[in-house]
Amino acid sequence: MHRHLFAIPAIILAAAPVAAQTGVTTLLFGFDSARLTAEHEPLIDAAVADFRATGATAISIVGHADSVGAPEYNRALSQRRAEAVSATLLRRGVPQDALVTAWRGEEDPATMTADGVREPLNRRVVISIAEAETAPAPVAPVAAVEEVNRFRLIVAPFGAYNNQPGDDSYFAGLNATASYDLTPNLVISAEQAGFYSIGSDDEGFGGRTAAGLDLQIDQLGGVLPYVGANVGYTYIDGSADGGLFVGPELGLRMGGFEVKVAYDIYVDENDRDIEDGVLSLTLGYGLRF
Repeated sequence: MHRHLFAIPAIILAAAPVAAQTGVTTLLFGFDSARLTAEHEPLIDAAVADFRATGATAISIVGHADSVGAPEYNRALSQRRAEAVSATLLRRGVPQDALVTAWRGEEDPATMTADGVREPLNRRVVISIAEAETAPAPVAPVAAVEEVNRFRLIVAPFGAYNNQPGDDSYFAGLNATASYDLTPNLVISAEQAGFYSIGSDDEGFGGRTAAGLDLQIDQLGGVLPYVGANVGYTYIDGSADGGLFVGPELGLRMGGFEVKVAYDIYVDENDRDIEDGVLSLTLGYGLRF
């Protein structure tokens, strides 16, 4: 059986060492987008139904992109597309150990084009299902198949302005962030900063501990913006006041690089209003594993 969007024929791709394919579903995406729409829902539901009906042992998800932009960017875009479909299949009840997720970037196009051509057929994710009773003996995996790396670690310079009434100051130090992608768009994180408070009446060392939840937006020209919220605690030696805080954050991810601005609003200090918070900036490079 063969399903597709907009009556566009799909092709079968070898994504991993799986059994003979009994169902192939192709999902097409908008330009520079990894967002699933209402048009994708019935196709994904049908793929899940096939998986359950055939007693399949594996379901492969392979993401692709057209040739507009740098190859590295297109590979990351195809990864986001594949992970979006994989996360949806997982929510639909497909077991985690049955999902084989891969991404090819602009390699293996459905139709050949010149470089830089916006080709809808190449902006796709191919879902392939294998039957249990025909599964072959294990073989070496195809090189293009990759594990989905959801953990990310960033160590970055940390700078902040502490707008404390009567004794404002600046913070300078380092910040470490560990994050985990719950879905392709939803990320949880934990942060720890160490800094020195400069310019207060009594300068000293301090720290900032925070937990965050971020919503990633679709990539825009190689940039992945996100918005989120933090809750945490700041402790400072010297006269500057810390305490429990909540607040928003905005950020951009560009490949491995990340820049983030956060604003901490203190909730347990009677003399600090919303405008008396701490505005911070971090800029660093993240590693996934």
